[in-house]
Amino acid sequence: GSLVGSFSLASQVISPNGDGVNDELGMEYEVLAVEGEARITVDIFDLRGNRVRRLFDMDGQSGVYRSDNQIGLRWDGTDGDGGRIAPGLYLIQLNVEGDARSSASTRVLGVAY
Repeated sequence: GSLVGSFSLASQVISPNGDGVNDELGMEYEVLAVEGEARITVDIFDLRGNRVRRLFDMDGQSGVYRSDNQIGLRWDGTDGDGGRIAPGLYLIQLNVEGDARSSASTRVLGVAY
């Protein structure tokens, strides 16, 4: 079975323009059936497959991870260098690498200004 349970985004579109409305993306996911610890990463990719930003990279256990209580699970629409990204569609990929297997889940997000 998959190591990824639910994986949801707080919104399907963000508009990180500083007006206080949908400026950041929150997310929530669940890690299942991990004995000990697994490496958990959350990455943002453009549609060409280029990684725009790594949001989250840590060793974790089974459980629910939420943006309201976990550092790194909010995205403000910036790239790895802190610059604003171009408007368009992006892919958010959650990877969980356990001892015996790995699982991934991907969601689509729109960015508009």
